[in-house]
Amino acid sequence: MPQMRTRMPQVALFLPTSVKTCRELLRGILQFVHLHGPWAVHIIEGRAGEQKLSSPSAWGCTGIILASAGCRRKGWLLANVPTIVADPTDDMFDPAHPLNRLSQVTCDNRPIGRYAAEYFLARKFSHYAYVGEVSGAFWSMERQATYCERLSREGFSCIVYPPLSAAARKDFGVEQAALCDWLKTLPKPVAIFVANDVRGRQVLDSCLKAGVAVPQEAAVLGVDNDEMLCETTNPQMS
Repeated sequence: MPQMRTRMPQVALFLPTSVKTCRELLRGILQFVHLHGPWAVHIIEGRAGEQKLSSPSAWGCTGIILASAGCRRKGWLLANVPTIVADPTDDMFDPAHPLNRLSQVTCDNRPIGRYAAEYFLARKFSHYAYVGEVSGAFWSMERQATYCERLSREGFSCIVYPPLSAAARKDFGVEQAALCDWLKTLPKPVAIFVANDVRGRQVLDSCLKAGVAVPQEAAVLGVDNDEMLCETTNPQMS
């Protein structure tokens, strides 16, 4: 006879659902639990007023899955149970980082940049640009690199939005004037690939403010397929 399960896994999930990628990760985990469980799960979204799980060991936790934003919570990381970190921060790739030993799930960013370039190339653009994540995160730089590489293979260059000042990184109100000026200088029509949908919305808002017509003068392509963001921009974002 098959051995009976003696203990149901008690898995803590720290996944802020305000982030599209975390919502999709949570959906995938719960689908896995439905097919291969049961698990007892405790979901923490990180919202104000939410009931916390300060001591995973007191709850009987046997596993943890968390987004990198949760890595600041020592009570989670010090639990002596298997832990998976989704989308680790850049510093966690350093072998000397104390959290580098944890299992990690990362996005494969290189195909994203390549597919974005091929999407625009198929539409016969002659001018291309890229707007990255505000702090120059590793995943954003990978998307930029493969986007530019794929365009270069077809004989096209890419104009990359320059790095931000410390003040602009912290405040879009400080940055937007510079972004508007940059958008005005781009040769038109231009295909603009943007690191993610949050940043894409900022680019579309800045196009509107700068008087750059979308999509006639600038086509904007984001990443994440965040329906709420994409369907409420003006115009809607690809």
